[in-house]
Amino acid sequence: MENRTERQLEIIETAGKILTEDGVQGLTTKKLANRVGFSESAIYRHFKSKEDIIVSLLTHLSESMDERLSNLELSEDDPESNFNNLFASQMKFFSEHPHYVVAVFSDGLLQESDRVNEAIESIMQTKMKHLMPIITSGKQKQVFTSSISTQDLMSIVMGTFRLQMYKWRLSGFEYDIVLRGNNTIQSLLKLIKQ
Repeated sequence: MENRTERQLEIIETAGKILTEDGVQGLTTKKLANRVGFSESAIYRHFKSKEDIIVSLLTHLSESMDERLSNLELSEDDPESNFNNLFASQMKFFSEHPHYVVAVFSDGLLQESDRVNEAIESIMQTKMKHLMPIITSGKQKQVFTSSISTQDLMSIVMGTFRLQMYKWRLSGFEYDIVLRGNNTIQSLLKLIKQ
């Protein structure tokens, strides 16, 4: 896990808010400096470029997600509860940090940047790292359907989560994502259960 200063965390959190509100075009060092309350040159003491800020934001999200999901209390015998707990943790996190929702839709961020694309790939790998064992266990224990491949189940589940977050973002974060997300997860479970 990278060590980031409090100032760097403040910059990337603010960058996430600007990206969520205004997109990548709206993220300028001038706007960022105004929001955090210091000069543009001070931004460059912490990050070399806008690309560095975005990569740091995505990397921070991936690392904190990995740490949070690694610390979940999971049951060897209850893949359904594990599935619920994983998504409840995700929904709670985004409810408390809506400015990180941009990472869920990060495929448009600096498309020409290999570093940004690698950071996006890392977020997806982190999600899959924690979801795959739950789905595999659920299939082995005959809780989840075996008529759909694990890979396809992963795509269905991750796509549904992404759509839910997209709808929440379009609403201006107006509804309770934890409640609505839980309803969606319960519907997903009905679909994928044996």
